[in-house]
Amino acid sequence: MFNRLEGFSNFSIKAVFLTFSSLASINAGALTIDTDWVPDDIVVSNPDTSMPDPEFDPVTGYVAWQFGPNSRVASGRLLVAIIDSTSGELLDPINGLPLQSGGRGLEVDRDLVSRDLTKNGPEFAFAQGGSRLLYTRFNEANEPSLAQAEFDGTEWLPELLAAGQNRITPEGSKDLDDNSPRVAYFGFAQGGSNRQLGVRIINLPFTERIAPIEIDAASFMPNESALLTTAVTQGGLRQVFYYDYDQDLITQITNDPSAKLKSPEPWSAPEIGGNTLFAMGVRNQAGESLARVYYRDEQEVWRIMMEIRSPDRVKPYISTPVPFVYEGVSYIVFRTQVNPEQRLASDIWVVNAAKNPQNRVYRKINADADTSRYDQEVYITDSGPVVYYTEIADGQQRIRLCRTGILPQQALDPL
Repeated sequence: MFNRLEGFSNFSIKAVFLTFSSLASINAGALTIDTDWVPDDIVVSNPDTSMPDPEFDPVTGYVAWQFGPNSRVASGRLLVAIIDSTSGELLDPINGLPLQSGGRGLEVDRDLVSRDLTKNGPEFAFAQGGSRLLYTRFNEANEPSLAQAEFDGTEWLPELLAAGQNRITPEGSKDLDDNSPRVAYFGFAQGGSNRQLGVRIINLPFTERIAPIEIDAASFMPNESALLTTAVTQGGLRQVFYYDYDQDLITQITNDPSAKLKSPEPWSAPEIGGNTLFAMGVRNQAGESLARVYYRDEQEVWRIMMEIRSPDRVKPYISTPVPFVYEGVSYIVFRTQVNPEQRLASDIWVVNAAKNPQNRVYRKINADADTSRYDQEVYITDSGPVVYYTEIADGQQRIRLCRTGILPQQALDPL
C-alpha cells in the first residue's frame, strides 16, 4: 500500500521553502525554527460575546457555533457567519459587518441542547452538493435529538433527523464528493449508555450501526467506511481502534506503551499517493507529551512513522496536533504548554510533516502575550492557510486568527 513511503522519507526541505514566506531560522539541536516570522494574530469574533467551539466549512464558506443556553439566553441558539475567502475574517451574513466590529451572525435554529451535556458544538459533514450542519437540539417531546441544517444557496433549512431522538454530539464525515454523508454520535440506542457510539447515513436511520464496545470521540477515515477512535484497554492504557461500521467490526490498531490523548486525526497525505496517515497526541513512558504520526504498512498493520516534539524547552508538552494539506504538502498545527494538563500561556505552532526531522521547519504563529489558547482550527483561504483558535479574555471565549506565512506558490517570486 505504501509503495511511495521512501519518497516521503526523502521529502526535500526545498519544498518547504517554496511555501514558507520567511526563511530565516535557527537550528536548536535537531530542530529548525523560523525566527524571522512576525506573528499576525488578530481577534475576529465579537469581543462583547463568547463564540465557543466554532466549526469552519470550506464548502459553504461558513463558520457555525452554538450560543447558550446560559444566564443570558434560555434557549441554545445555532449561529453562522461568512468566512471572507481572502482575509479569513468572519462577517455577519445580514449586514456584512465583521464580527469583531459588532457583527452578530445569523441565527439558524433554537432549542439546542446545552454543551454541558453534549461536550461539543455543531459540526459539518461534507457531501456532494453541499455540506450538512449537524447539531443536537430538543424535539417536541423534549428529548435530545440529532438535527441538521442545509444551505440551499439562499437560506439555511433546519430539520430534525428521523429516528434521531436520544442521540447527541454528532460528528460528520469529511469526503467532499460523498453522495451518502454519514454522521457519528453518542446515544442511548438499543439499551446502550451515553458512551455508546453510533453511526449512520445521515438521512437513512435504518443504516444505523452501534459500536460493540464503549469508545471515545471518533474521526471518520477519508474514503473508507470506518472511524478511528480510542478506548481504554485491559492493560489500562488508552489505545486507538479502527471501527469498520459496514462490517460492524472493531479492531485495536495500536499497542505501543504510550497513552493516547484526544481523538486520532486522519488525513490523506499527497506525499505518499494520497494514502491515509493519522496524527495524535500521546504521553510516553517518560511522561513526555508529543505528537505522533502513524502509517499503515502493506500488511495493514499500523506503525509509528514519526514523532514531533516541542520546539520550546520552556513549554515542552505538545497537545492536539491537527494535520492539513496545502499545495501538495502535509503540515501539522499543534499547541505547546508548560503543563500537560493546562492551557495557560500556551503557544500555537505549524510545521511541515516531513518524516526526516532535519527537513522540518517550525514556526510559532501566535502573538507573544501569555494567554489560554486552545481548539486550533485550520482554514484554507485564497491567500493561504490560516489558523483560528480560542482564547479566554475578560471572561469571554474569543476567536483569533493567525497567519501561517504559508503562501500560494504562484504568489512567490521564482527562485
